[in-house]
Order: sequence, then C-alpha cells, then structure tokens
Amino acid sequence: MNPTPSRASLPDPAELIKRIHQDIQMGKLPLPSLPNMALRVRQAVSDPRKSNHDIAKIVQLDPPLAARLIQIANSPLYRGRFPSDDCLSAITRLGLESTRNFVISFTLRQNFFKAPAGIKNYLTDLWSHSCHVAAISYVLAGTVPYLQADRALLAGLLHDIGVMPVLYYLCEWPQCLKDREWIDQVIQKLRGPLGTLILKYWKFDEELIHIPRQAENWPRQNDKPIDYIDIVIVAQAHSLMKKPYHLNVPQLNEIPAYHKFCLGKLGPDASLELLSEAQEELDSMLGLLDA
Repeated sequence: MNPTPSRASLPDPAELIKRIHQDIQMGKLPLPSLPNMALRVRQAVSDPRKSNHDIAKIVQLDPPLAARLIQIANSPLYRGRFPSDDCLSAITRLGLESTRNFVISFTLRQNFFKAPAGIKNYLTDLWSHSCHVAAISYVLAGTVPYLQADRALLAGLLHDIGVMPVLYYLCEWPQCLKDREWIDQVIQKLRGPLGTLILKYWKFDEELIHIPRQAENWPRQNDKPIDYIDIVIVAQAHSLMKKPYHLNVPQLNEIPAYHKFCLGKLGPDASLELLSEAQEELDSMLGLLDA
C-alpha cells in the first residue's frame, strides 16, 4: 500500500492556482471542448436558414441521442395528444431552444469519461453528482412558471465544470491524487473561476456563465424573482444534505434562495415531498443523462 504523501511534498495551493491561471492565459492549459454534436446543433439552431428538418438530420447522426430526444418529447412535461415517434416530430414539439439545451446536456457526458486512469474515479463521481443536481434542478424549475426546466437541467450539469481542468492538471503530480483532502481544498478554490472561464470559452450566455461561481453561495440574497442560480443553489443543498462529509451545507430553511419558492413558505418537508413525488421523473432524467 502506497503511503499518503507528506503535505510538504505537495505544491502550495496558492502557487498552483497562480500557475493554472498563467497557463490558461498563455494557452498552455487546454480547456475541455464542447462535444462536436453539441456545437453542430447549437450552430444550426442559431442559423435562421436552418429548419427543424435540418437539425433533425444532424441529430439523427447519433441514434442514441435522437432516441433520448424522442423520450423527452413523450415525457409528461412535453407530451401532446399524439406520441412523438421520430426525431423531427420530437424537435418540433420541444422547440429549438429546448432541443439545443437537451443536446448539450446529453452530450456533456463525453467530457467526463475520456480521462486518464488516475482521475477516472474522480470524474465518475463528479458526473454522478452533476447529474443528480441537474435532475433536481429540472424538477424544481418545473414549479416556477417562467423558467425552462431544460435550461435548469443544463445549469445543474455545468455547475461543477470547473473541477475538470483541475483534475487533468493534477495528473502532472500523481502524488497529489493520493490525498483526497488536499485535492478537495484546491478544487474548492478553483472550481468557480475555472468553471466561469470554461463557459466563457464555450460561449454560453451571461446567466449560465455565473453558475459555477454561485452554485455554493448559500447566503446569496436579493429581491429579484427566482433565477437559475437560485435553482442550482437549492438543488445543490438537496443533493448534499444527506452526505455526512458536506457538513458546511446549511439547512434548507437557512438558505435565502429556498425561501423564494412557494415550497419554502411551507418548510423543508414540503420540498422533500415534492422530490419524493417526482422520484419517477428524477429517475427517468438520471437514466437519460447517464445512458
């Protein structure tokens, strides 16, 4: 059994943070790329010359992805009078923005499973947590009439995207990978700013760009209506509340974002009951994300 390395032999976190930022500015630390299918669909949706039929032809190049869109189109949230039995009808029912959000969400998994052996377990855990937060965000957004559940799903999946480059970077120091506590400390300092850098690099809009920095900002408070940051904060709290190693997560009734929901006025039990009642929907979404 290999001994845990001495902390003195590990890079200083402050210096490591400085080095990572310098390497990003100099182009020495490649940021993860948005999957090709996500790029193609996003570009097509943004092109006024492209029709639903054109986008369906792109999606159909990935049969499992097309099947997932059809499954979503036939879910209780979108289901119409008649079943959607092909990719074109699914896209027509979902709408182009929702189609784009779902395609990005379903293809992000590729980034988490093409990894060196040393960090594969870390990325698997990260993807599992991101999926759970995304599924809860999807359900919570469904209680807010002016929010899009598919956009909340994407926000939940992206909230920890800044962890990925940290893990890849630490492959240069294999001894670091043996000290989970040290890794968690470094990740905690870098996940927000690196997540924002990635989402800017991927050309996401301003609202989603701020998700990584704000996802664990438990005391965040303002007088504005519920937004996607509020959704992810509350989804994070739900996801982490039963994990004993996250003792710094406050109770739901101590989180200002939670009290913006009607459920917040009824207390945490009502929120938990909502998720319990939506368990089938949660399980279905988790199955789609992890397929």
